[in-house]
Amino acid sequence: MKLLFCGQRGAGKSTIIRRLVPPGFPVAGFETFFAQGEGGAGLYMRRPWDAQAPCGPENQVGRRGAVPGTAVGFPQAFDRWGTALLRGIPPGSLVVMDELGYLEREAAAFLGQVRRILTGPCHVLAVVRASDQPHLREFRELPGVRVLQVTPENREEQYLRAKSLLEEAGIFSRN
Repeated sequence: MKLLFCGQRGAGKSTIIRRLVPPGFPVAGFETFFAQGEGGAGLYMRRPWDAQAPCGPENQVGRRGAVPGTAVGFPQAFDRWGTALLRGIPPGSLVVMDELGYLEREAAAFLGQVRRILTGPCHVLAVVRASDQPHLREFRELPGVRVLQVTPENREEQYLRAKSLLEEAGIFSRN
């Protein structure tokens, strides 16, 4: 099962994923977040929901741009850190990718690893920015991927739909 939650910022995509995964259920993958860290104010990457992860140069994958509401990605950091977080995941694992956006568009190794996850034997819950970037369009159009469009108005309905799909697939019955 590969579910991609697509929508504008603030629609509730990440919240849906957090609600879907039972507490303590093992997940692989990554989440990105803005924070003030060793590398300054920036975008950092860590294992999903690992609040203890440091914010340092080793996991800083971007920073806010000069224009409000923009950001600048560090492709080499995505290729190094992001690829490491997605490497060696056992088949059948649940992989969370929160979020796939435009900042990694030049990170070829990272994008290749994301593509392998999305076409491989793992289950995926991913947040995908609503953007027409070629790599994001490609991910949304991959065979076997189901895209759920999330808006503030339909987020509860999409949560229930995703929950039903995951229950039908027996994803959480293993734990």
